[in-house]
Amino acid sequence: MEGQGQIWALIGIGVVSGILTSVFLYFLVFLFKNFFIPWYQNIIYKGLDISGEWEYTLTHQQGIDKCIMELKQKSHMISGDDTGGRYDASGKKRQRTRAFKITGFYSDNYFVGYMLNKNPQLRSFTGFTLRIVEGGRCMEGVFSWYDVLYEDINSQKVKCKRIMSS
Repeated sequence: MEGQGQIWALIGIGVVSGILTSVFLYFLVFLFKNFFIPWYQNIIYKGLDISGEWEYTLTHQQGIDKCIMELKQKSHMISGDDTGGRYDASGKKRQRTRAFKITGFYSDNYFVGYMLNKNPQLRSFTGFTLRIVEGGRCMEGVFSWYDVLYEDINSQKVKCKRIMSS
């Protein structure tokens, strides 16, 4: 009986040590992916810094959207917020301010990303590809979005201008 008890004890020790090793390795991978790799990428990143505020205007059937993108950059990964209001042709504001979350990346002079409405009750999606021009003072490209009112997919060329801080 003693031999059988020792076998079960060894099996128990093996199971517990296997679980602890798995937890340790999972934690190590988590730290590596979420802290070490981004830290290292920030150190070696040599590209353009596009973080900051960018303004742009979209003209469409419902009016004019005047918007500002606030971008944050960690190496090639971009995140941020987009806010804007809708105006009629005379410049009078027609709708409340809308807010989107921006996610994307910057590579080889292009900013590629998408925007999702921060309000989960509203269906909205915008995808875009923008190219850096004018020495980093502007980005131009195409926005493509789903128009909820007309149930149609639209696209438009756009030019975003960097808001320079004084």
